[in-house]
Amino acid sequence: MPLILLLMALPGYSQSFRDPIIGFYPGTSTLPSKRLSNITIAIMLPYKSFWNLTTPNDYANCSICPWMREMDSAAELVVNQINNSSDILPNTMVNIVRVQSWDQRLSVPGDGLGGAAVAALELVSKFPNITAGVLGQFQIPFSGGVQNLPVLSNKNNYPYFFRTTYSASEDVQRFMNANHIIVLSYSSYNGYSTDIDFSQILGELKRVEARYIILCAQGWSNSYSLVVQAKNMNLISPNHVWFVTNPPYPQDYSGVGDEPRLDILHGMVYPNYNFALPTDPNSIEIARLLKDRKDITVDQLNDGSLKHLMTHKLFANTSFKGISLNPMLLDSNGDVAADTVFLTLNATFWIQAFQAGFGQVNKLTGEYKSLADPIFYGGGTIPPPDGPPATLLFPFVLTFGTYQGQILITLISIGYMITIGSLVFILHQRKNSAIKLLNIPCATASLIGSFLSVTCTMFFIGLPTDRSCNLKVWFGLMGFTLMTVPIIIRNLYLWVVMNLRTTKKNFIKRLKLVAICFGTVLSLVPAVLLCYWTNEHSYSLNSFVYRDMILYDCGLSHSKSVFASLLVAYETLLTLGLLICAYIGRNVSIKYNESTLLLFLSAITALLAIALTQMGVDESSPLKESICIWIVSQIIPVVQIGSRALEIFRNHNLRDLLISRTSQNQRTNSNQPKGGKSKISLANLSLNFTKRVTPMAYLTNIPTVMCYKLKSKSMIIDPIWRVVHNVAICHLHKKSWVLLGAPVSLYEDEIVYQCFPLENSTFEVKGTLVSVFTPPNDKWKEEGHVFRGCELRCEFGDETEAISFVNQMKEGSTNNATQIASASVSMN
Repeated sequence: MPLILLLMALPGYSQSFRDPIIGFYPGTSTLPSKRLSNITIAIMLPYKSFWNLTTPNDYANCSICPWMREMDSAAELVVNQINNSSDILPNTMVNIVRVQSWDQRLSVPGDGLGGAAVAALELVSKFPNITAGVLGQFQIPFSGGVQNLPVLSNKNNYPYFFRTTYSASEDVQRFMNANHIIVLSYSSYNGYSTDIDFSQILGELKRVEARYIILCAQGWSNSYSLVVQAKNMNLISPNHVWFVTNPPYPQDYSGVGDEPRLDILHGMVYPNYNFALPTDPNSIEIARLLKDRKDITVDQLNDGSLKHLMTHKLFANTSFKGISLNPMLLDSNGDVAADTVFLTLNATFWIQAFQAGFGQVNKLTGEYKSLADPIFYGGGTIPPPDGPPATLLFPFVLTFGTYQGQILITLISIGYMITIGSLVFILHQRKNSAIKLLNIPCATASLIGSFLSVTCTMFFIGLPTDRSCNLKVWFGLMGFTLMTVPIIIRNLYLWVVMNLRTTKKNFIKRLKLVAICFGTVLSLVPAVLLCYWTNEHSYSLNSFVYRDMILYDCGLSHSKSVFASLLVAYETLLTLGLLICAYIGRNVSIKYNESTLLLFLSAITALLAIALTQMGVDESSPLKESICIWIVSQIIPVVQIGSRALEIFRNHNLRDLLISRTSQNQRTNSNQPKGGKSKISLANLSLNFTKRVTPMAYLTNIPTVMCYKLKSKSMIIDPIWRVVHNVAICHLHKKSWVLLGAPVSLYEDEIVYQCFPLENSTFEVKGTLVSVFTPPNDKWKEEGHVFRGCELRCEFGDETEAISFVNQMKEGSTNNATQIASASVSMN
C-alpha cells in the first residue's frame, strides 16, 4: 500500500519516548508471510518537543504536544494492526520513517525537518534541504500536521505531499472581497529564521499601503518579532487585517492562558478546519485500491514499479474515517477537504482553547457561509477598504541597453586595455633596469589578477544565475588574491634578504624557492575553499523592491555562511599583509621600496569594502559594486607599472638631452688644455646668505656627464632627473655641501643652484659610473628646513677620474678638509 494516512483517532502507547526516535523503524509481525515484501511510509512531526514527555504535568507546558503524540501513536497502532493482519496486504510489511518537522520549542537553525529527513533516510547531503524534495526524490508519500509553506501547493514539484490541515490564502478574496493582498512566508521550509530585522519588509508594506496581509509562519517562530515591529510601524491597526496560518506566539509562551503580550494578536483572522467527528470506529480499508485496480499487485508495490502512481490523487478518497473528517478526503490541491472556519483571535481562544468562527468555506464547492460578524483589531466589525491599486513593478537588470550597462562596458574596455597594455609593456621592456626591479614573474602574476578582477565585473550584467554568481565570486576573489600575494611575497623576500647577515648564494636560492612555494600555497587557499563552495552548495536569487522596480541579487544560503566567513577572513588577512609589508619595508632602498604602493592598495581596498557594506539597494547598486572592484583592479597597472613607464620615458628624454650636451662639450673642450682638474670661483654667486661672504670651492673633478634628482616624498610621483651644469664642494662652519647648478627645466637655460649636505652620504662606483646618495637631513627640521636628499649619477672618462672624484666627495662628507670660510647661514 503506497500510503497510510496519519491522522488517526485511535490512541496508542506502544512506543517509548525516552530515547530519540527520529529514524527508520522497521515493522514487526508474527506472520512469516509478511516478510516477503515491504513498503515504507514517512511521518513528519515535531518529535523533539514530546519524545521525553511521560506525565500529564509534562504536557501541561506544551498545548500541542498531546495532539502530536496522539497522531503518532495512532499511526503506529494502525501500522501494527496491518502488519499482524493476514487480511490486509498479506505478503507485505509496513515500515515507518519518522522525520523531525519544525520544532516549536527547539527552534535551532539547521535542526529542521530537512536535515532530519536526510539523516533518517541515510541520504547524502547533496539532496535538497527540504523534506518535500528529499522524500519526493524517493517517491515516498508523506504528510504532516502544520506544513503551511505556500510553495508546497505546487503539485508539479511536490506530487507526493499532502496537508492534513487547511489552506487559507485561496479563500481570502471570497469573503473579504479584497484584491490587494500581501503574503509573507519564511523562505526556509523548517519555519525558522535567524533574521529578526524585518524593517525592510515592513517598510515595503507601508510603501504600497498594504491593508490585507497573510502571514505564513509557525506559531513559536520569529514571526512574533515581525508583528511587534509591525505594531511599532502602525501596520497593526483598525485599517489593517492580518491573516495568520498559526498565531505568532512569543517563543517563551507556554501556549496556555492569556497575557498582555498577546494583545497585538487580537483581531487577526485565524483559519481552522471544521471537525467532523466520526460516528464509526476508525479504520482504513487498505485493500481498496487492490480491489479497484485489478492490474496492481503486491509485487509491483514492492519493486517500485508503481511509483509513478503514488500521488495525492491516488489516495484522495480511501474511505478512511478520520478524526478531522469523516470520510477523509483530499481536495484538488492535495489538502484535507475539511471545511475552513475563520475566526478573529481574542482572549477566549487562549483561555478556552476554542473560539467560534465568523465564517466557513466549503473546501470542495468553495461556497462561503457567514456565521457572525468578525471583530477586527480595535473592535470594528466592517472590513477596512482595500488599499490603492498595486504599483506595477517591472524587473530591472543591468543590460547593454541601459546607461549603467554602457558605463560598465566602457570601464571594462578601459580596464582590459590598461591591463593588457601593462603586461605587453613589461614583457617588451623586461631587460630595462627599472622593470627588472619589479621582478617580472611577480608583476605578471599581479597583472593577471587585475585582468581577472576586471572580468569579474562582466558578471554584473544580465539577470543573476547560479552560474554567474559563482563565476563572479571566483574571478573576484582569485583576482584580488593574485594581485596581492605576489607583492606581499616579493616585499617579504626583499626585507629578509636585506636584513640577512650572510650573502651566500646557495642560501639566497633556497630562500627564493621557499618564497615561491609560500606564494603558491597562499594563492591556492581561496581556490580550495571556492571548490568546496561550488561543489557543495548553490545560490539563491534574491529580489528586492525599490520604488517601482524589482532588483535581483545573488543570495547565500545559511549553509554557505561558513565558507563565506572563511573567504572574507582570508581576504582581510591579505589586506593586513599589505599593511605589514608596508611597515617593515619602509626603510628598504628606494629602488625597491614599495611601501607607498602597499599602503595605497590596502587603504583603497578597505575603504571600498566598507563602502560596499554601507551601500543601500537601488538600481545603481550593481554599477557601484562594479566600479569599486574596477578601481582596485587598476591600482597595480596604473600605479606600479605606470610609475616605471614614466621613469623609463624620463630617462629616455634625459639620455637624448645628455647626448646632445656631451656633443656640445666635446666641441667646446677640444680647443682647451687637457686636464682633469680646474678651479671654480663662486664669488659672484648668490647663495642667500644672511651675511655676505666669499665662499670658496675645492678643486674638483668635473665629470663628462652628471645628473641628479631629488628624493621623492611619494612612490607614486617619481621625480625627474636634472642635468648638472656646475658642481662644487663647499665648506661653511665645519659643514660640507655639494653645490649643484641645474636648469629650471629641460627646455630652459636659466640655472638654479641647490646645496645638499654631504654628511652620511653613501657612494657607489661601477667602473666609470659613480652614484652618490645624500640622505634626508633631519637635524634642521626644528629650524624649518627639511632636506629631502638627492641622488647623483656621474660618468667619467676613465675609472681613475671616477675614484678620485669619490675620494674628494668622501673627504667632504667626513669634514676632514680645512675650513675655508665662516659665516652665519640661513638655507632657504
